[in-house]
Amino acid sequence: MANGLSWWKYPVLHPASGKGMSNRVRTQRIDDHPDSYIVTRETAFRDPYDLRVLDEVEVLDLLGDVEFTPDVLSVTNHSPLSRTIVINYLGRLSDEAPPPYLTKETVRDYALRNLNAIADIDWSAPHRREGYRTALEHQRANIEAMCEDVPGSDVIPLELNGNPPTLEAALAAQVIRSARYAERRYGADALRGFGLLPADEIARKWSWYYTPPDKDAEPTRLVHRDAHLDNLTLRSAGTVDPTDPPERLIGIIDWELAGFMTPRSGMLLERAALDRYFLSVAELSELLTTNAPHLPWLRREIAQSAYNDVLRGHESVNGKRRLAVSSVTQTTELFRVAFGLNRHLEHRARSPQAASEQLAKEMVARRAAYPGWLRTEEGGTLLAPFPARPLAVRSPDRRPARDTADPSRYAGTVTVLDAVQHTAEKPAKNAPLAIPGTNRGSTPLRPAVILRDAAGRPQLPRRSR
Repeated sequence: MANGLSWWKYPVLHPASGKGMSNRVRTQRIDDHPDSYIVTRETAFRDPYDLRVLDEVEVLDLLGDVEFTPDVLSVTNHSPLSRTIVINYLGRLSDEAPPPYLTKETVRDYALRNLNAIADIDWSAPHRREGYRTALEHQRANIEAMCEDVPGSDVIPLELNGNPPTLEAALAAQVIRSARYAERRYGADALRGFGLLPADEIARKWSWYYTPPDKDAEPTRLVHRDAHLDNLTLRSAGTVDPTDPPERLIGIIDWELAGFMTPRSGMLLERAALDRYFLSVAELSELLTTNAPHLPWLRREIAQSAYNDVLRGHESVNGKRRLAVSSVTQTTELFRVAFGLNRHLEHRARSPQAASEQLAKEMVARRAAYPGWLRTEEGGTLLAPFPARPLAVRSPDRRPARDTADPSRYAGTVTVLDAVQHTAEKPAKNAPLAIPGTNRGSTPLRPAVILRDAAGRPQLPRRSR
């Protein structure tokens, strides 16, 4: 891709990558739109470590008139944990060069501006009021359901510590739940060896990473919670109204983790989540020593990542590790800084590569602590030993509101590339250290999907609205 951004491996469509945690995706171009595509996404919810409090379809319906978020066209539920949704995807799939001013800091700023624009939505407006109130009821019902025991199941419930079922409390409780999953798999001694706290100890530090809802405030801020680069799209200039603010060049996708929070706590969470993804390890370590107002949320984001990373460190999809061990090393080191753990670890004195190798050996040695964790499927997929829990309330089936790109209208093929290649260029000073074949220094790149005609020529849409 000519003149690409070395720190942003766009486009970011999910590839068709088989069973496991990934989605299966089919993509078709909308003929009358320069960079809008119909995406058919077959989703299987198999990951028990993420906290979902609202159905993504319900969230996208609430955002139906927001131009930088996808629209849902149809929904087909197959089981409580799997379904097919058809959405339109706004984001370039062509080789159009990005604007030269688009630095990493600019993208972060644009993303925050767009998230703040969503926070300014007036949910009391007549056409929004009913959907908003219904979503709040669904969010509360979903959180309350996650606090209940499931007899005969390995599901670990949320522990709200006497707090009401708000998203603020549920996010703090999710840290404890992930810690209990990790302790069940590896044992408390192994967690200490990884540089983490056992579940009961992190539970006692609740105040370190819990921010209560704003006093006497309604939960009116819809937070995304996962606005990293893979969930931000770069739209073609031809699709953006020239009178719109410049941040509309950035689209926001994947609203699976979204929910409602009170305005100030939600704003602080959005800042913490963006810092977690956009700042380097050194910058985050320095920020953790300050009294920044979003520090508790930043601790929560780091703690959640650390426990989830050691859990996902063994899991693989189609024979490929879900998470690089180097990423696990980084998040466990940040955890130690965030929670003031100065205890010496043998592998800390080694090189980053040696530290990763040592951590990998420890994880392999400890994985048998939970005897049922190995669950192998076709293609070398190792899944979590713990069952995912479906939402108590989710959107029903829905037929397309309009024609969703009949395949007969397009005779070409869809080619999935292993990675998006960019022109070699000097990274920005704040760009993360990239491992070949990965993004954000650790995560495997998601392939680009390039449409081609029958002769093999790329179909690069250029027409404006």
